[in-house]
Amino acid sequence: MPKTIIPKELIVDIVSKIDIVSLINQHVPLKKRGNNHIACCPFHQEKTPSFTVNQSKQFYHCFGCGAHGNAITFLKMHLGLSFIDAVKQLANSAGVLLPNDHKPTIPIESIVLKKIIGYYHQALLQNTTAMRYLKQRNLSMNTIKQFEIGYSNASLKTLVNICQQGAQSIDMLLKIGLIVKSNQDDSYYPRFRDRIIFPISDTNNLAIGLGGRALGNQQPKYLNSPQSQLFDKSQCLYALNKTKTSHPNTQHKSLLVVEGYMDVLSLHQHGFTNAVAAMGTSVTRKQIQILLQHKKSIAFCFDGDSAGSNAAKRTFENLLPELRDDSNVYFVFLPEQQDPDDVIQKHGLDQLKHLFKQALQLDEFLIRLIQADHDNDQLSDQIQRYNRAQHYIKQIQSTIIKELLTAKIKQHLKISHTPKPHQAITKQPKKTTTDFNHIACQILIKHPEYYPSIDKRLTGFIREHEPATSLNRLMQLIEQEPKQTPGQIIQSLDMELDQSAFLSQHQKEPSLEELNDIISSIVRASVDQQIKHIAKQNDPPAHAALKDLLLFKKALMRH
Repeated sequence: MPKTIIPKELIVDIVSKIDIVSLINQHVPLKKRGNNHIACCPFHQEKTPSFTVNQSKQFYHCFGCGAHGNAITFLKMHLGLSFIDAVKQLANSAGVLLPNDHKPTIPIESIVLKKIIGYYHQALLQNTTAMRYLKQRNLSMNTIKQFEIGYSNASLKTLVNICQQGAQSIDMLLKIGLIVKSNQDDSYYPRFRDRIIFPISDTNNLAIGLGGRALGNQQPKYLNSPQSQLFDKSQCLYALNKTKTSHPNTQHKSLLVVEGYMDVLSLHQHGFTNAVAAMGTSVTRKQIQILLQHKKSIAFCFDGDSAGSNAAKRTFENLLPELRDDSNVYFVFLPEQQDPDDVIQKHGLDQLKHLFKQALQLDEFLIRLIQADHDNDQLSDQIQRYNRAQHYIKQIQSTIIKELLTAKIKQHLKISHTPKPHQAITKQPKKTTTDFNHIACQILIKHPEYYPSIDKRLTGFIREHEPATSLNRLMQLIEQEPKQTPGQIIQSLDMELDQSAFLSQHQKEPSLEELNDIISSIVRASVDQQIKHIAKQNDPPAHAALKDLLLFKKALMRH
């Protein structure tokens, strides 16, 4: 897949030119309070402001949900932009010109595929049988051209001529999945034969694959491009690129996910330009991540038969870990053995709109799911339903959605309080060295001014004995560029500041003394590990090293 590469130094320079308070204030009204600016968090629902923006550090953090980062992170999370699009927007605001050589290069495979798509499209327009089929499906000429629908009738020789890669043409056609090697001999034949062709593009409108629908009785009825560097069916959605360009006067606040190509074409033709297809019965986690990056509201549409119910259940399970606080999800079920195109053709557009209005919300679908598993009213079935619901709810990361669903399930099952099993109080697990490294990095990123005051024995030991750790990389960066803001540090290190338990539990600013204590714990753990290792060796150099480590540890203990 093509990628835009912008040098890290240029990205850091762009971030340094942006005032994060002015940027965020364009989207979220901020109020100054002390050294910070505050607001109700844009990433979760709250009444008391817990979202803070620090101008001097060029950094934001929400003490409610843990959202945090710099200017790039904010645009990615708030506007659903890709990293590159966020950088481009900031560069434009900062007046920084991105050199032309940073434009993405189009892979030769995509260029070749695009040529063949053009050939198939022209072949369709000249084939009466293929055009008759599409007219029977009530597709307009405008839809056919807009989606570049085609017909596959090309021979191997024709495909090679279109490819224009000389001796490499066969390898190229194999690479993009347009030809198949015979099992009987060394010959090759076209993968797509006598099929209606549906070109598949990425969100940059680059050709990445094909879908083919058989005109005759050949099997399978639908055939997709094989897995390749260009195409991964589990990570793309048919017509997602069209949701940005079709019918610019029609604004949709959600995406409508259906199963097949014809469903998408029929829906777009009737004004539902927010329709995309998962190209499979259920929707994968990666596809869900992509969907939620584009829209906060998603409606999944399924057939009303058992296959549709199973697909909805699998989609629901893939969806739960990806839900955000602001996600709105709906499930639409159609009459048995009917897809959206069938409903439109047989019952009309109004009937389809009526079915969409009957969409189940997340809690309604969950209740339907647990009712289907245990449909009796006996106490044992109530318990089973509650336990089943908890199994699903535990997979949700969003605190708000988790709490709301729990409350809905209690209400549905008529539970006045959550039953608590009798169990011994368990101690919190001790923090590991990795945990301490993580916390030290959190504090040091937020307060780079602490670095010169850290005990030099500690920083010296980490530099010599723990060179590969992120903490050592961070200390070296601050030593080289001591005046960087937290936002610039994150960008320079390519580090994503995770939701730290330390930051979420400590509303007050962590002190230098706390940082020294944490780094001291890291060093002591490393010393103990080295002492154990050297103690097993029986030679004079090991004895000398062991003595030095013991003296160093004693000095740390006194400190």
